[in-house]
Amino acid sequence: MIIWGAMAVPVVTALVLLGWFRHKTVAWEFLIPFAVSIVCIGLFKWGAEKHETTDTENWGGWGAVAEYYERWDEEVPCSHVKYCTRSVTRTRSDGTTYSDTKQYDCGRLDPYDVDDHPAYWRVTDSNGETQRISSTKFEWFATRWGERRFVDLNRNYHLIDGDKYVANWDRDDVTLVPITTKHTYENRVQAASSVFNFEEVDPTVWGLYEYPSISGLDQRAVLGAVRDADKADTRLRFWNAKLGAVKQVKMFLLVFGPESTLETGLAQENYFKGGNKNEFILTLGVDATGNVTWAHVISWTEEDRLKIDVREYALDQDKLDLVDLVEYMAAEVHKNFERKEFEDFSYLMVEPPLWSVLLSYFLTILINIGLSAWIVMNRHSEYTRPSWRTY
Repeated sequence: MIIWGAMAVPVVTALVLLGWFRHKTVAWEFLIPFAVSIVCIGLFKWGAEKHETTDTENWGGWGAVAEYYERWDEEVPCSHVKYCTRSVTRTRSDGTTYSDTKQYDCGRLDPYDVDDHPAYWRVTDSNGETQRISSTKFEWFATRWGERRFVDLNRNYHLIDGDKYVANWDRDDVTLVPITTKHTYENRVQAASSVFNFEEVDPTVWGLYEYPSISGLDQRAVLGAVRDADKADTRLRFWNAKLGAVKQVKMFLLVFGPESTLETGLAQENYFKGGNKNEFILTLGVDATGNVTWAHVISWTEEDRLKIDVREYALDQDKLDLVDLVEYMAAEVHKNFERKEFEDFSYLMVEPPLWSVLLSYFLTILINIGLSAWIVMNRHSEYTRPSWRTY
């Protein structure tokens, strides 16, 4: 690997010490630049590889429990020392008086502080992921689910006894609230320079989509300005919530306009570098009359037949019916989707980017210069070695 070429630096350092500072360097000091450089380069390579292979995927789920924790306070032992001062009038031997001021620790007079814990609100989804929400959002959950249950927390409080209120989902699909959370994982495919070779594409030239951001608690799943896009999006969010944990899948539907071709779908796949491991993305193009002109599925799923069936169903529609297409895709994904385990790509070699290689060389040079200065100027030299001569 190119980054390990930086080990030439301690070799040069050892030669310089040997040639010009031999009398100021003892044998074991020649090993220091090599040991420190190996650790430095190894850590830098690990950090660069971690940066290059870390990716983010979206998990779908639904709101399960919303909680409101009231404000409360508690007595805690003093974490700081309190000081008091006092003045004492003293008399000198000649009969005159003076004031003597002394400072002393008076913390024992008030051995406790009071910690105030503010109120907060949170929601836990079906995947067990918890995140903070606003008081307004909690009220919305409680109203939607028709529940607000009081729970006495039996706190050991000082003056304010804070408890909590809980709202649980009522298990009615009508009141289901989709929630999306982000999670990181190792994606060596996006950083590997061989095997897959996803082409670099300019998203502005092809009119490609970015991943939709999470707004509130969820993210949009259907992208494209076409008829019934909002209705289809509501249904696909629902299915992403229901199937998120069961099938470990996140579905998207990307609709392109009349100017697009199948090449656009392939460009989107290159731009997403095949998509995340849990995704099933249907891309399609429509003409000015709403007819589907092309379709392409982006997914790492182990079931190729699933991709073919969904693509063919989209192409066979007389007119694009997004809601019907979403329902079909969700049903087929529920039956046949199998998430790809990215541990299968652990064999892929990842080369650090050029900037990290150059930076590692630069830092290794600086470290070796510093170590060389220390070796030359410290007290160890061949003249300070212990003598074993016997008299």
